[in-house]
Amino acid sequence: MYSEDNYFDSQRNSIDSQRNSIDSDSYFRDEESRLIKSEPEPHPRSKPKIPKEKNLTNVLHLALTLVLLFSAYNPAQNLLSVYFKQFGLDYLGLFSIMIICQCSGITSLLAPLIVSRLPYKNILTAAAVGATCLIILGKLVSGCNTDASAYFCQSYMLHRLTVGASILTGIGMGFIWLTSSVYIQECSYEANKGSVFGIFSSVYQFCNISGSLITLTLVKHVYISSFFTIQIFLSIIAVGLFQTIKKPEVTKPKKERSIQREEEPIKIQKIIHFMNREKMKSCYPIFVLYSFSSAFLVSNLSKMVGNTLQDYSPTEANLKLGYILLTLSISQISAGVICGLIFDKSRKNALEIIMQLAFATVVLNYIGYHWGSYYFFFPLAVCYGFLDSGFLTIINALIGGRFSGKYEQFAVFRFVHGMSQSLFYLLFMIFENSVPSAMFFLFIFVAYYAWDNRKSLF
Repeated sequence: MYSEDNYFDSQRNSIDSQRNSIDSDSYFRDEESRLIKSEPEPHPRSKPKIPKEKNLTNVLHLALTLVLLFSAYNPAQNLLSVYFKQFGLDYLGLFSIMIICQCSGITSLLAPLIVSRLPYKNILTAAAVGATCLIILGKLVSGCNTDASAYFCQSYMLHRLTVGASILTGIGMGFIWLTSSVYIQECSYEANKGSVFGIFSSVYQFCNISGSLITLTLVKHVYISSFFTIQIFLSIIAVGLFQTIKKPEVTKPKKERSIQREEEPIKIQKIIHFMNREKMKSCYPIFVLYSFSSAFLVSNLSKMVGNTLQDYSPTEANLKLGYILLTLSISQISAGVICGLIFDKSRKNALEIIMQLAFATVVLNYIGYHWGSYYFFFPLAVCYGFLDSGFLTIINALIGGRFSGKYEQFAVFRFVHGMSQSLFYLLFMIFENSVPSAMFFLFIFVAYYAWDNRKSLF
């Protein structure tokens, strides 16, 4: 007679063999991920008992709240950079972004110590307050147009205020993105992880369009000082809405809920140890590629398009640039859902397609930049949209399903992303004025590095 214990053993052996065929790593068999042996492990594609619509509503709620927050933040940050250039401080805007990236990355390593102890809504509310600091700085700086001799408008004060506001904003961003990733992970299950992360990413990307519309509307009809006041007001509304974020419903079936990691207190040593695992290290190449492509997008796309439009009038040049940015926004919105669906069907196909897009991006970028081919920037904008929104969806879904940790994998990803992105911003600033072509060779190198190491992810 076939005993129950033999049945459980055969089920575990079946699951182990499936995992080994996907990842030749011992992480699933290490001490921290031991299974409670009271019940067999369910198939990873098990359906949840609770309807997914409940948690999908929670994800949409979070995404729309972030749309409101970043519809206020993004235009304020862009306009603040314009102000710095008017004051002869061209580098200060990029310097601020670098500080934000570094502080966000470092905060991501420390955030699990707090996120694991407090409700999601409280963490997100406090973090959103920190993210408004740069908007408040914009309000202060906006007064320098009428009174350049004011105390806040002195060069040394602008540097100090910018550094302080950027540090607080970076800390807020670190908590926002780590908490959001953990929240979405808890709202999904194995079979729909890509789709849920994709829906969140696509909805969030609407902040690029809404932020642009707000800027175009307000700058024409109100004073700049009033513009920042309105942005502060929008961010305050977003802060309040974070308090309405609901706790995710349990999405795992009863049998799956009984198979859990043995919980341990989150400590920084534990996260650092997690960073050094071979399985985690195998993800670093795609982390770096994503960081490079997003930094290249922010730093260079608008500048390179502008270089091809030097013979046009400012009005026509801005209009043509607007067409490219609109194409980028549409691509970002579409990419999250598309890449999420592809990932749920085949992780391997999703990763290989996005890496191949990286190579296509380099080629189109090089042609558009060196030959001044404006129309090459349309397919390039589509590629960048997928490398930004789609690639992020794939990474979050990948590490969310590949590791049994609740916080660690997202903390490590955000740390690597923040620090490497900051480094790339610095390199772009150096190459832009010395050897512009070096940027493209570096892009090729990073893309090949990720492609050459892709098999460790399958």
